[in-house]
Amino acid sequence: MPEHRGRIDTIRLVGGNACLDFVNTANGRRTNGTLGSLEENLCQPDDVATWALRATLVAPSEYEALLGAIKADTTNAANQLAALIAFRDRLYRLLEATVSGMDCADGVDELNRMLARTTPFRHIEHDKQAPRFQWVWTQPVTTHSIFDRVLGRVALGAAEVLTGENLPRLRICASCDCDWLFLDASKSGRRRWCQMDVCGNRAKARRHAKQIDV
Repeated sequence: MPEHRGRIDTIRLVGGNACLDFVNTANGRRTNGTLGSLEENLCQPDDVATWALRATLVAPSEYEALLGAIKADTTNAANQLAALIAFRDRLYRLLEATVSGMDCADGVDELNRMLARTTPFRHIEHDKQAPRFQWVWTQPVTTHSIFDRVLGRVALGAAEVLTGENLPRLRICASCDCDWLFLDASKSGRRRWCQMDVCGNRAKARRHAKQIDV
Protein backbone atom coordinates (compact mmCIF):
# COMPACT_ATOMS: atom_id res chain seq x y z
CA MET A 1 0.00 0.00 0.00
CA PRO A 2 1.19 3.54 -0.68
CA GLU A 3 2.84 5.28 2.22
CA HIS A 4 2.01 8.96 2.40
CA ARG A 5 5.01 11.08 3.34
CA GLY A 6 2.94 14.24 3.71
CA ARG A 7 5.28 16.36 1.62
CA ILE A 8 2.94 17.92 -0.91
CA ASP A 9 3.32 21.33 0.75
CA THR A 10 7.10 21.10 0.67
CA ILE A 11 7.95 18.53 -2.01
CA ARG A 12 10.78 19.83 -4.15
CA LEU A 13 10.15 20.76 -7.76
CA VAL A 14 13.41 19.69 -9.38
CA GLY A 15 12.29 18.13 -12.68
CA GLY A 16 12.92 21.12 -14.90
CA ASN A 17 9.43 20.78 -16.40
CA ALA A 18 6.05 20.63 -14.71
CA CYS A 19 5.26 17.25 -16.28
CA LEU A 20 8.33 15.79 -14.57
CA ASP A 21 7.45 17.36 -11.25
CA PHE A 22 3.99 15.84 -11.74
CA VAL A 23 5.29 12.29 -12.11
CA ASN A 24 7.66 12.98 -9.21
CA THR A 25 4.72 13.28 -6.81
CA ALA A 26 5.26 9.56 -6.18
CA ASN A 27 8.37 7.49 -5.60
CA GLY A 28 9.25 3.81 -5.37
CA ARG A 29 7.84 2.57 -8.69
CA ARG A 30 11.04 1.00 -10.06
CA THR A 31 11.08 -2.75 -9.56
CA ASN A 32 14.84 -2.69 -8.93
CA GLY A 33 14.62 0.02 -6.29
CA THR A 34 15.22 -0.45 -2.58
CA LEU A 35 12.62 1.89 -1.15
CA GLY A 36 10.37 -1.01 -0.18
CA SER A 37 7.06 0.84 -0.51
CA LEU A 38 5.35 3.38 -2.71
CA GLU A 39 5.53 6.96 -1.48
CA GLU A 40 2.34 8.69 -2.61
CA ASN A 41 1.98 12.43 -2.17
CA LEU A 42 -1.35 12.92 -3.95
CA CYS A 43 -3.51 11.23 -1.35
CA GLN A 44 -6.53 13.48 -1.52
CA PRO A 45 -7.99 15.77 -4.18
CA ASP A 46 -6.87 18.92 -2.37
CA ASP A 47 -3.27 17.73 -2.77
CA VAL A 48 -3.56 18.11 -6.54
CA ALA A 49 -4.70 21.70 -6.18
CA THR A 50 -1.89 22.44 -3.73
CA TRP A 51 0.73 20.92 -6.01
CA ALA A 52 -0.60 22.68 -9.11
CA LEU A 53 -0.44 26.05 -7.37
CA ARG A 54 3.11 25.41 -6.16
CA ALA A 55 4.14 24.29 -9.66
CA THR A 56 2.58 27.50 -11.07
CA LEU A 57 0.32 25.46 -13.33
CA VAL A 58 -2.70 27.30 -11.96
CA ALA A 59 -3.20 30.84 -10.78
CA PRO A 60 -4.53 31.56 -7.27
CA SER A 61 -8.02 32.14 -8.68
CA GLU A 62 -7.92 28.76 -10.43
CA TYR A 63 -6.68 27.17 -7.22
CA GLU A 64 -9.73 28.49 -5.36
CA ALA A 65 -11.99 27.23 -8.14
CA LEU A 66 -10.39 23.78 -7.85
CA LEU A 67 -10.98 23.68 -4.11
CA GLY A 68 -14.58 24.78 -4.62
CA ALA A 69 -15.25 22.06 -7.19
CA ILE A 70 -13.66 19.44 -4.96
CA LYS A 71 -15.74 20.51 -1.98
CA ALA A 72 -18.93 20.53 -4.06
CA ASP A 73 -18.67 16.84 -4.94
CA THR A 74 -16.15 14.94 -2.83
CA THR A 75 -17.08 11.52 -4.20
CA ASN A 76 -16.60 12.60 -7.80
CA ALA A 77 -13.38 14.40 -6.88
CA ALA A 78 -12.03 11.19 -5.35
CA ASN A 79 -12.86 9.30 -8.55
CA GLN A 80 -11.14 11.94 -10.66
CA LEU A 81 -8.10 11.79 -8.37
CA ALA A 82 -7.85 8.05 -9.03
CA ALA A 83 -8.01 8.67 -12.79
CA LEU A 84 -5.40 11.43 -12.51
CA ILE A 85 -3.02 9.13 -10.62
CA ALA A 86 -3.53 6.40 -13.22
CA PHE A 87 -2.60 8.87 -15.98
CA ARG A 88 0.41 10.06 -13.98
CA ASP A 89 1.74 6.54 -13.55
CA ARG A 90 1.27 5.71 -17.25
CA LEU A 91 3.07 8.94 -18.12
CA TYR A 92 5.88 7.94 -15.78
CA ARG A 93 6.22 4.58 -17.54
CA LEU A 94 6.42 6.34 -20.91
CA LEU A 95 9.14 8.72 -19.70
CA GLU A 96 11.02 5.93 -17.92
CA ALA A 97 10.97 3.83 -21.09
CA THR A 98 12.17 6.82 -23.10
CA VAL A 99 15.18 7.28 -20.80
CA SER A 100 15.98 3.58 -21.24
CA GLY A 101 15.70 3.79 -25.03
CA MET A 102 12.63 1.57 -25.11
CA ASP A 103 9.23 1.93 -26.75
CA CYS A 104 6.04 2.47 -24.79
CA ALA A 105 3.22 2.54 -27.34
CA ASP A 106 0.48 2.43 -24.69
CA GLY A 107 1.99 5.46 -22.98
CA VAL A 108 2.14 7.40 -26.25
CA ASP A 109 -1.48 6.52 -26.98
CA GLU A 110 -2.55 7.63 -23.51
CA LEU A 111 -0.70 10.93 -23.84
CA ASN A 112 -2.29 11.54 -27.24
CA ARG A 113 -5.73 10.85 -25.79
CA MET A 114 -5.14 13.38 -23.04
CA LEU A 115 -3.89 15.98 -25.53
CA ALA A 116 -6.91 15.40 -27.76
CA ARG A 117 -9.28 15.73 -24.82
CA THR A 118 -7.81 18.95 -23.48
CA THR A 119 -6.60 20.74 -26.63
CA PRO A 120 -10.03 22.24 -27.46
CA PHE A 121 -9.95 24.17 -24.21
CA ARG A 122 -6.84 26.23 -24.84
CA HIS A 123 -5.90 29.00 -27.23
CA ILE A 124 -3.03 31.42 -27.73
CA GLU A 125 -3.45 34.92 -26.39
CA HIS A 126 -1.20 37.97 -26.73
CA ASP A 127 -0.17 39.45 -23.39
CA LYS A 128 0.56 43.04 -24.40
CA GLN A 129 2.01 43.99 -21.02
CA ALA A 130 4.80 41.39 -21.16
CA PRO A 131 4.79 41.43 -24.26
CA ARG A 132 4.51 37.76 -25.11
CA PHE A 133 2.14 35.07 -26.29
CA GLN A 134 0.80 32.48 -23.90
CA TRP A 135 -1.59 29.56 -23.66
CA VAL A 136 -4.92 30.48 -22.08
CA TRP A 137 -7.26 27.79 -20.80
CA THR A 138 -10.93 28.50 -21.32
CA GLN A 139 -12.55 25.42 -19.82
CA PRO A 140 -14.34 26.28 -16.57
CA VAL A 141 -13.56 24.20 -13.50
CA THR A 142 -16.64 22.08 -12.81
CA THR A 143 -17.38 18.95 -10.84
CA HIS A 144 -17.22 17.04 -14.14
CA SER A 145 -13.78 18.32 -15.15
CA ILE A 146 -12.04 19.26 -11.93
CA PHE A 147 -8.50 18.47 -12.98
CA ASP A 148 -8.64 18.90 -16.77
CA ARG A 149 -6.79 22.22 -16.68
CA VAL A 150 -4.00 20.64 -14.65
CA LEU A 151 -3.85 17.51 -16.81
CA GLY A 152 -3.95 19.52 -20.03
CA ARG A 153 -0.97 21.59 -18.96
CA VAL A 154 0.90 18.50 -17.81
CA ALA A 155 0.21 16.73 -21.11
CA LEU A 156 1.39 19.75 -23.07
CA GLY A 157 4.60 19.83 -21.01
CA ALA A 158 5.18 16.14 -21.65
CA ALA A 159 4.71 16.67 -25.39
CA GLU A 160 7.23 19.52 -25.30
CA VAL A 161 9.79 17.34 -23.51
CA LEU A 162 9.31 14.39 -25.85
CA THR A 163 9.47 16.47 -29.03
CA GLY A 164 12.03 19.05 -27.88
CA GLU A 165 15.78 19.35 -28.19
CA ASN A 166 16.26 18.60 -24.49
CA LEU A 167 14.98 15.03 -24.74
CA PRO A 168 18.56 13.62 -24.66
CA ARG A 169 18.89 15.41 -21.32
CA LEU A 170 16.02 13.47 -19.76
CA ARG A 171 17.34 11.50 -16.79
CA ILE A 172 16.14 9.21 -14.02
CA CYS A 173 17.78 9.57 -10.63
CA ALA A 174 20.65 7.13 -10.17
CA SER A 175 19.83 6.59 -6.50
CA CYS A 176 18.61 3.08 -5.69
CA ASP A 177 15.82 4.51 -3.52
CA CYS A 178 14.61 7.25 -5.84
CA ASP A 179 12.94 7.09 -9.25
CA TRP A 180 12.43 10.80 -9.88
CA LEU A 181 12.89 12.16 -13.39
CA PHE A 182 14.64 15.39 -14.32
CA LEU A 183 16.15 17.34 -17.18
CA ASP A 184 19.92 17.55 -16.87
CA ALA A 185 20.78 21.22 -17.27
CA SER A 186 24.43 20.82 -16.27
CA LYS A 187 27.14 21.93 -18.69
CA SER A 188 28.78 18.51 -18.68
CA GLY A 189 25.52 16.64 -19.19
CA ARG A 190 26.59 14.13 -16.55
CA ARG A 191 24.24 14.92 -13.71
CA ARG A 192 23.18 11.67 -12.01
CA TRP A 193 21.02 12.76 -9.09
CA CYS A 194 17.70 14.56 -9.04
CA GLN A 195 19.00 16.40 -5.96
CA MET A 196 22.70 16.41 -5.15
CA ASP A 197 22.09 17.50 -1.56
CA VAL A 198 19.68 14.61 -0.98
CA CYS A 199 20.20 11.63 -3.27
CA GLY A 200 23.80 12.50 -4.09
CA ASN A 201 24.74 12.79 -0.42
CA ARG A 202 22.96 9.54 0.40
CA ALA A 203 24.96 7.77 -2.30
CA LYS A 204 28.19 9.20 -0.87
CA ALA A 205 27.19 8.05 2.60
CA ARG A 206 26.48 4.53 1.35
CA ARG A 207 29.85 4.37 -0.43
CA HIS A 208 31.58 5.61 2.71
CA ALA A 209 29.79 2.99 4.85
CA LYS A 210 30.89 0.21 2.49
CA GLN A 211 34.49 1.39 2.68
CA ILE A 212 34.36 1.29 6.48
CA ASP A 213 32.87 -2.22 6.44
CA VAL A 214 35.69 -3.40 4.20
